[in-house]
Amino acid sequence: MKRKLEDIIKYYSSGIGAKKREMTAEEKERLKSLGYVGFADGISKDELPDPKDKIDEFRMIHQAKMYEFRENYQEAAKIFEKILSLRPHTPSSYVNLALVYAKMKKFDEAIHVLEQGIERIPDSEILLSRLGHTYLALGRLKKAISIHPTPLAFYNLAVALRKAGNLKEAIHYLKLYLESAKGVDEATKRKA
Repeated sequence: MKRKLEDIIKYYSSGIGAKKREMTAEEKERLKSLGYVGFADGISKDELPDPKDKIDEFRMIHQAKMYEFRENYQEAAKIFEKILSLRPHTPSSYVNLALVYAKMKKFDEAIHVLEQGIERIPDSEILLSRLGHTYLALGRLKKAISIHPTPLAFYNLAVALRKAGNLKEAIHYLKLYLESAKGVDEATKRKA
């Protein structure tokens, strides 16, 4: 059991900052401000991931987000590509890169990244819904619904079709939504 847990931890770790090191006072203060109170004297000495070992990774993510905020999508994409190479088992790695590609109007690349993520993580709801949403935004409605045919997908497609003025098809997908929405709360069904 312990070996299996160690394998899982190794599989999902990025490798950035994997070696143990002493934290600076600034890093300790940042982690305290994030809620890691009282950890300074009790830092784990074993192989479990420690938040301080992820600081370099968090810095990369922050830097990429800052480039994205400043609309410097080329630089953001470079960093998100690096993060993806380090964290290929994390859906957000694929989503962040795909979103930047979409902002650059590189929709085929965005779709390709999301499809790669789904190949690696086939049950990821985030990746499936993001890919479906990308197809929906591009007007590829049938492709969007084929990616992730869930009640929410049917509902979103119906809303998009209604906004586009295609009421007949919107009603069709609302019916599919209502038929497949077993277990969905009544308030959500009424909203449809």
